[in-house]
Amino acid sequence: MPNYPYFAIRETLINAVVHRDYSFSGSILIHIFEDRIEMVSVEGIVSGLTMNDIFLGVSESRKSEW
Repeated sequence: MPNYPYFAIRETLINAVVHRDYSFSGSILIHIFEDRIEMVSVEGIVSGLTMNDIFLGVSESRKSEW
């Protein structure tokens, strides 16, 4: 099992919690593999972005409204 720095795991988890879109119902998924750890915030497509845009390589930042 790789020895990951504590601060890197903590920072990744904090980012997954802080930057997720809470208007979308879903969980933060944590997958532990032999060679890596993956943390994924499940969210919908950014408003105004279409599947066609995604297939064309268009990206859009998710902006949180406070």
